[in-house]
Order: sequence, then C-alpha cells, then structure tokens
Amino acid sequence: MTATNDNHEVDYDHLSAQQTEIAERVLAAARNNKKSLAAGGRAVDERVFLVTGCAGTGKSTLLRALQTKIEQARLNSLVGSAFGLSAVQSKGLTIHHLFRLEINPAYAVSVETRALTAELEPKYFANLDVLFLEEFSTCSNYMLSMIDERMRNFFKRPNEVFGGRVVVFIGDLLQLSPVTPNTPVQFKYQGVHRNVGFCFDSQTWETCVDDHKMAVYELEVNYRQSGDNDYAKHLNNIRCARLTRETCSKLLSRVLLVDPEQFPWPGGVAPTSLFGTLSQVAHANKCRFDKLPGEVVAIEAKFWPREDAAGMRELIKRSNVEPRYELKIGCQVMVRANVAVADNICNGTRGVVTRFEMEGNRVSGVWICLPCGSERLISPHVFSTPAKGGGDLARFIQIPLCLAWSMTIHKSQGLTIPWLLVDIGNTCFADSQIYVALSRTTCWDALFLRNVDFKRITVNEAVVSELLRLLPGSSTARLLNEASPLDGDTCSSWEDMYDFDQLVSERGAAAFTSSRQIIDRKRGREETVFEVVVPRLKKLGYGCFFTFPNSKNILGAIVKSDPLLAGVVDDPLTGLVWSGECRPGEIIDVSFERSPFLRSFVFFFEAAAALAASSSPTTKVAKTTGKICLFLMFVCVC
Repeated sequence: MTATNDNHEVDYDHLSAQQTEIAERVLAAARNNKKSLAAGGRAVDERVFLVTGCAGTGKSTLLRALQTKIEQARLNSLVGSAFGLSAVQSKGLTIHHLFRLEINPAYAVSVETRALTAELEPKYFANLDVLFLEEFSTCSNYMLSMIDERMRNFFKRPNEVFGGRVVVFIGDLLQLSPVTPNTPVQFKYQGVHRNVGFCFDSQTWETCVDDHKMAVYELEVNYRQSGDNDYAKHLNNIRCARLTRETCSKLLSRVLLVDPEQFPWPGGVAPTSLFGTLSQVAHANKCRFDKLPGEVVAIEAKFWPREDAAGMRELIKRSNVEPRYELKIGCQVMVRANVAVADNICNGTRGVVTRFEMEGNRVSGVWICLPCGSERLISPHVFSTPAKGGGDLARFIQIPLCLAWSMTIHKSQGLTIPWLLVDIGNTCFADSQIYVALSRTTCWDALFLRNVDFKRITVNEAVVSELLRLLPGSSTARLLNEASPLDGDTCSSWEDMYDFDQLVSERGAAAFTSSRQIIDRKRGREETVFEVVVPRLKKLGYGCFFTFPNSKNILGAIVKSDPLLAGVVDDPLTGLVWSGECRPGEIIDVSFERSPFLRSFVFFFEAAAALAASSSPTTKVAKTTGKICLFLMFVCVC
C-alpha cells in the first residue's frame, strides 16, 4: 500500500494481505446476514468485527476500501464517527447526529421515554447492512448502549444486538478516551448504567465478545512512519507507556531550545502547534494573528436554503469550518476538506495565505503557498446533507480554511501533519493524549517539542486489561506486559530516564520539564529534578534548562534550600539568580514576556567554557571567570 496519509484517496487494488482478509470476512458476513434476515431467520452470530492498530496502520484506508467494496456488492453501509472531522473524511455522520444522542446527557431518563422523541431516521437506516463505528475508543458505555438500544427498536429485533446488523468497530483503545459525566441512565434491555467509562464497560460490548465471537484484528504494518522505523519503534513504546532511556533521550533531543518564531522553518511555514486545551489553541492563534501586519479580510459562507434551516447547525459542525472567520495575508492556514486530492490539496494540507480572489466586495477564493513553494487557489467548497432519493436537504458553502498555527490534540486525531510542534508538558491531561499528538507526524525530523513531562505519558489500566483479553500474544500485548526492566533498558525511576552522556554529546544541553517531578520517595521527602539532576550536571561540567509552571513556589524553595543562593537574589520573580564571582551586569541582559495562559521560568546552567557559545538567543552573555552561573527569565510559549 502506498497511500499512507489518512486524508488521501485509496488505491483499493493494493490492500495488504491482512486488510484483504478482513474485507473478505466482513463482506461474507454482510451477505450471509442479509440472506438470513431476508428469509425471516435470525441474524448470523459472527457479524461483529473489531479492527485496531496503532496510528498510521491503515485503519481509515481499510474503511474507505470496505465502503467501496460493499457498494460494489450492492449492499448498504453507514459510517458513524465520534469526531466531525473523521466523519467528513469517511463520508459519514457523527454518532451523536445519527443516533440522536444528547451532547451532554447529564440527567437520568429511561430509554423508552427518549425513543418516543428521538427515533432513528429511516433514510439512514432502512436498508442498512453494515454499520462502521469509527474512533470507537471515544465512545462511552452510555453511547454504545444507546446505539444498541436505538437499533434494536428501529429494526424491531429486541433480542438481537444492534438490531441484527453487521457492525465493524474501527479505532485504537490506546488513543483518546471518552469524556462523559457521571450520570445514571436506565436502559430497557440492560438495566442501569452509570454514564462513565469505556465502551467495553457496557453489556452491549460483552454481548458482542461473548455471544457473537467478536473477530478482532490488529493491523501491524505502520505506513505513516514507514520512512523512519526508529520513530515508529519509540512511538510504540510511548503508546504502551513503556518509557526506556533511549525513548526519553530521543524525546529530549527534540525539545526546541530557541523561540519557535526565530527558528528558520523551511519555506517560512512553521509547524502546526498542538496543545492540550482549546483555550491555549485559541490564545496562541489569536496572538499570532494579531501580531501579523496587514488588512483583516472576512471570509463569509453561503447557506441554502437558509442559515437557520433544520440540520444546518449539524452540517456546519460536521464541516469543521466556521461560517465566518478572518484572515490576513501571511496567515498560516489549514485546508479542512479534500478539495483537490490529485494535487495533494486535502484535509490537513497547510500553507500561507498570499492573496485573495475577489468578486465585488466578497472573497471568492484564497491563494495559499504550500511548503513546497507552489501556490494553489482554495475555492468555496460545498458541504451538504443528502436527501433520500437524490438532491440535497441543505448546503453550506464556504472556503474550507482555518488558522493553523495551533490546534488541539483532540482535533488532530486522524490527521497526518508534515511539521509538528507539540507541548507535551503540563497541558496534557488525558491518558494516551501524548501518543496521539506525537503520532500525527511521520519522523523524528518533523517533530519539535516545547517541553516534555514524562509522567504524563500514561495509559489507562482498564484499557490495558481489555487489550490483553482481546489480543493475547500480539505485539501490543507484549509491550503492555513488559512492566519489569528488559535487559536493563526500561526506566525504573524518573532519574533513570535521563541519559546524560547521550544528551550532552548530541545537543550540548539537556532539556527537562517538571512542576515537581519526584525522583525518589524513599529518602523521606520529595526531591525535585532540580535537586537531583543539577549536582550531577555540575559535576560533569554540562548544562541544562528546566521549565517550572509553579514558578514562585519552586524558586522560593530553591533559594531557601541553597545557601549559595540565599541573600544574592536581586528580584525573585523577574531578576537574576546567580552565584560565584560574577556580577549580574556581567552575566546577562534578561528579556522576558508574560503569557496569559502559561507562565514558566527557565533555569539555565552552563559551564563557563561553553557559556557564550550555547546561550539562549534572547540573552547577551559576557565571558565569565569559570564559575557555574545561573539566571532566570520568563518565556512566552505562544
């Protein structure tokens, strides 16, 4: 298979042997099931499939191939996805839209009551043979149970899971997890469930596994990172939260030691920045937009039949394009639709705005410069809701672009991003979130990190247990089972994560991120990275820097605990902290800026001999007398 990008067309004749086997089994089950139902019999037992695998293994490619093959077999399929972006890519709909699910069902109510006002639409389900549930890892037990209940009701088959239809789960449990409130919900066929947990916590899932012999496949060939096997190997470690010294050192070697705005990015296109939260993304994009000189140009959509028509809000949401947004020449943008796949202009393509096409006072197109240097015109794209029998119920027409200096990790799932700048420090809050972020790009050379917090590389224990049950003996199971050190390679403590010799030889400086990462609890108190690592680096004569989100407390603790620093602090929050024979004016001229959403202090230690050569570009450093010196400044991370 050569089509490795999730956003490109598929060469259906070049599926792998494993993908071909899966496709044949799904098609056979669909044919046999349809024949049995048409004859008035029960649905066949072996009609539930799970296709999993790490990011980039061709899950979306297989889905699109299956859609085509099912259509060629004169069967009907439907794709329901947890994310609007993946739904658009797969020509499907969001699960919430398809199954009339509340976005936030924060109240208890019986399914019988809900079904009276929220039945499934016949135009989607009347002739359904195969249902694909994409990105199923984000489905809660509530969502999966509701899908099951609604399909049993619609097809009038209350005793058959999913109303007797073939169902294919596609996704990876070791990626993003469901986010749901803790609310009890009464189910007609399954009793009371609490609206928390994973899809595999539901009775529906157990029925699929136990009664219907769910066929589980793990795709193992990584196409996205096929050009960098070393990157793929370490991504697998991160996916399973198996941190080795080599993996940690590799991540640290990708920490950007200069301001991203000062880095000479190829073609002038900086990497897409990923953050853990929407507020950080919005702020980062607005900061970059406001700093850009030039006239603000409004891009406005057209609606048919009208903006407030039924279903228009859902259509706009599925498109992932704002009805009105603003651009400037020089904006970094991302294309949000497959507008010219043959020319590699597809969902996820990034570029820089160079000029606007105008029709009167209205923008009719936007020219963007791609990283390769060529220009392309992005014209209005038609997003539509098809009507049964042909035509469209509604149309949303908009130039499919968005600001793309930054985006959330959740929004990036399913994308392949050529250049990536990620904050995997304290902005990451969910299990597997860091893996999702890092797996968006293709190789080490395309990855740049703002900072790293290793303790946030985690995997949910319930997910581990379920995968070990479903995939015993698989490569994923082997990694998940390696809880003890393997030939001395696995890190047994935070301190073991730092391979000092390799770091200093490769970079000349080592980067670590922490609020108060605990090295060792056995000594009767918590020790910070600062307390353990700095003495080792001083002894070796090497340098490093740290970022601390809880800056005031950290600085206070350091100053109080170090007699060499006590009494020589000029200004604890903005000034110089120093030791030795050097005076502040001889060491550094500090420049700093406050960031509204993340404030960090950077501590920089250097051996005097290397100080001038490897200092930060935002500082001016004079030659010193050979003492270890220390300075403090604010860093703007947006």
